[in-house]
Amino acid sequence: MRRSVRAEACFRVKRFRVSAVRLQGASSADKVNSVAAAEGSLATMRIGELATATGLTREALRFYETRGLLRASRTGNGYRDYAPQTVALVQYIRLAQQLGFTLAEVGDALPELWSAQADGLADTQVAELLQRKLGAIDDRIAGLTRLRHELVTRLALACPLAPVSDGAIAEPP
Repeated sequence: MRRSVRAEACFRVKRFRVSAVRLQGASSADKVNSVAAAEGSLATMRIGELATATGLTREALRFYETRGLLRASRTGNGYRDYAPQTVALVQYIRLAQQLGFTLAEVGDALPELWSAQADGLADTQVAELLQRKLGAIDDRIAGLTRLRHELVTRLALACPLAPVSDGAIAEPP
C-alpha cells in the first residue's frame, strides 16, 4: 500500500533519530553525518550511487552540498562518500521543493526538524511548517488576484497605461 505524501514525509523525518544536545548548533549537513554515526552505519556511498538512488544528477548533489544541505566525507583520493541516510534527506529536500519550499527554506527548517524529532515533536513541526507555507501561498494568491483585477480594469480603458490619480484603480469609462 502506498503512503500518503504527509505520511511519507513524516516517515522520512522520523528516520533521523539523534539527541538534540549533540546536534545543537550544528549545520544540517553535520546532522546528517551525526545521524549516520548514531545509527552505527559505517557503509557509505559515492556520489554516483547516491545519484542513482535518488534520481538526481551528480551536479545537483554537488549543488546541494555547496548550499550546505548535504555533506560528504572525503576518501584519500578525494572522492565524496555519503552516509546511506543521505538518500532519505535528499528525498525530503525534493519533496519540500515539490511542495513549494525554496532550498533556503529547506535549509532553515532542517535544524528545527531535527530538534523537534529529538523531542518527539517532528509531526507537529512539519504540520506548522506546512501551515506557514500555506499561509504564504494564500497571501500570494490574494496579491495575484488583485493584480489580475487591475489588469482587467486597465484593459477596459481607452489608454491602459495612463497614470491614475491618487493611485486608485481606474474605473472604465
